[in-house]
Amino acid sequence: MFAFTHLSLAAAVLAPVLSAQAAKIIVQVGPEGQQIFSPSNITANVGDVVSFAFLTKNHSVTQSSFASPCEPLAGGVDSGFQSVAADATDIPEFSIAINNASKPLFFFSAQTVPTNECQRGMVFSINQAPNSAKSFAAFQAAAVASATATGTASATPSAAAKSSGSEILVQVGASNSDIFSPSNISANIGDIVTFQFVSKNHSVTQTTFAKPCSALLAGGVDSGFQPVPVNAAAFPTFSFAVNNASTPLFFTSKQAGYCNKGMVFSINQDPNSAKSFADFQANAEADVPLSKTGAAAASATITSPASNILVLVGANNSVGFAESPQQMAND
Repeated sequence: MFAFTHLSLAAAVLAPVLSAQAAKIIVQVGPEGQQIFSPSNITANVGDVVSFAFLTKNHSVTQSSFASPCEPLAGGVDSGFQSVAADATDIPEFSIAINNASKPLFFFSAQTVPTNECQRGMVFSINQAPNSAKSFAAFQAAAVASATATGTASATPSAAAKSSGSEILVQVGASNSDIFSPSNISANIGDIVTFQFVSKNHSVTQTTFAKPCSALLAGGVDSGFQPVPVNAAAFPTFSFAVNNASTPLFFTSKQAGYCNKGMVFSINQDPNSAKSFADFQANAEADVPLSKTGAAAASATITSPASNILVLVGANNSVGFAESPQQMAND
């Protein structure tokens, strides 16, 4: 399960509600301009949520394997590229919930321009025993060694293409308009829905039929804002896999005012039902905006004492992961 948010915002891709004992572990991606995750290896329990905070540059959190550190894992987690402006005040955040603590998880940044970040050692792991044959050091060494093995960049922006399902492309801001195109699609289990942001500064934020302009707090999908320059030659994308085709899904752009202009999108919404897309869009135009700034509320609240481990990606212009200042202060 994964989630997309911004610091001060929150979202998830159908992640479960946190249990009372769950901890939120924050990993910084690219702190201080470095190509690193900080920290680079963490320990997490079942139910814990690992949140990646993208601080600088244009990185990703892409799941791989110990054997192929710089190759996306088929069907694995992928945040997509998260571009962060130098003067950004809104930091994108991507979260995953841990549902199996017995097996280590491996990740890398799929960015290859201007350098292949994975092959420079920008990798991250969860529950990887430091004294095992598959230690983090060995994983990182394998990532660096892959540069020699391949000679060229081998990482791709998304694992979606390796899915067994179909890939469905949806343009966000098509023709410089505040729309999703198409606005309602049918998808099967295993299909990958890829949103391509082609203009302005939109998001793909999961909502509900009843409250189209309010972010779904308990585990809703959120791409975060995706700014696109006027003369952009490349467009950011955000993808997720459909794991339930029997229940319709509802989305909007959380940019201020766009939802109330009817900028909404749905998956598997029956056009002949009492909850048709036309009804959903009408609800959006009559709904209260997300907020005056277009920000969504936090996706979950942890009510019990929980640890807060901050992992930086790209800290100090290096590739690695690190502990948050708040956590260090608490130690």
